[in-house]
Amino acid sequence: MRLALDQQLKLQYDSVMAALDYEGRAALAVSAVIANLPPVAEAVAKGDRDALMPLLQAPLAAIKPQGIPLISFQAPPATNFFRIHEPKIFGDDISARRKTVVESNTTGKAIVGVEPGRDSLGVFGMTPIMRDGKSIGVVDIGVSFGKPFVDNAKRRFGVDLAVYRFDGKAFANIASTLDGSLVATQDELKNVYDGSALRRDATLNGHPAALYLGQIKNYAGQPVAVIELLKDTTEYEAAAANSQRTLILGTLAILAGAVLLAFLLGRGLSRPLAAITAVMNRLSSGDIDVTIPNGRPLRDRRQERGQRRCASHNGHAARRRRDHRQRQRHFGAGRRRVERIRRGLGQCRHGCHRDRGACLFCGRNRPTGHIFQRYCRQGRGQGRANHGNGRQPCRCR
Repeated sequence: MRLALDQQLKLQYDSVMAALDYEGRAALAVSAVIANLPPVAEAVAKGDRDALMPLLQAPLAAIKPQGIPLISFQAPPATNFFRIHEPKIFGDDISARRKTVVESNTTGKAIVGVEPGRDSLGVFGMTPIMRDGKSIGVVDIGVSFGKPFVDNAKRRFGVDLAVYRFDGKAFANIASTLDGSLVATQDELKNVYDGSALRRDATLNGHPAALYLGQIKNYAGQPVAVIELLKDTTEYEAAAANSQRTLILGTLAILAGAVLLAFLLGRGLSRPLAAITAVMNRLSSGDIDVTIPNGRPLRDRRQERGQRRCASHNGHAARRRRDHRQRQRHFGAGRRRVERIRRGLGQCRHGCHRDRGACLFCGRNRPTGHIFQRYCRQGRGQGRANHGNGRQPCRCR
């Protein structure tokens, strides 16, 4: 929860800085439009202030509701030529506090950045008016860090803001939505101004709040002010307390369930062990007239052993019957083969049996062959003569 709040404050600070950059770019766009108007450039070149007022009264009335109330013309190097919002004040040298004006008149480039104004801090956008390759003045458009700016930021981002400007000795509050309340100390503001952001818990109107301090830098990247963001964390604190309470209750419930489960398991295991231990103690002391807890009668145990033996015997008998049937099948096949051979045999003129299939004397496939018995010498000799190399057909019929 704390990490999420810190990240949100940092994101809101970045959003305020992005809004400030947007205001500067809008001011720069307005200055570019005015600087490129030919009547404006002609009036500045002639030094005619009276001609500028009727030209720019309508644009000032249009952009002032948009939060851009300052339109000025600065002659080189940084002398105020004309202020539309204060036409009677001119001719003052602003080079000491407005470095951007000096640089824009010198380089002829448009510049945007945060700088001190005549009355307050502001973000300025300026575009030079060029004539023959030289700047004859810049159109300076500014947005002040006043009450309208911080009120608009509070409506957009939902945080209270305060802007502190450093005058070289102390920090002065130049705009705030806190109604004069001071939360950050001078030491904290100075530490942030020197380069380190700050995040801490605070109290705002009796409510818990989160404080974030960050730098506001000028166009050159140097710090010129410190911005303070305060966010009411009452809802965050309530959510954190609720989450912590839920976590504690859940942990207690888990622990209670674990203790109950351990008690039930221990009770279920310890009782049988205690009973069998008591029985063993009685047996060891010589008392044989005991009853085994949860034991079965001897007759039941004998019946169970008999059933196991019967099952084993039935299995062996089934295997023996199967083996007997296999042997019978093999024996019957052999007998049938012998009968087929006998039916196919005849007798030759030598008294020998003959086979109508392959010749049994040489083993080769022939139309007719002989089986020569031991007592038929003439037939045996005739068979050797007839068969020769085993390729001639048998002629002993």
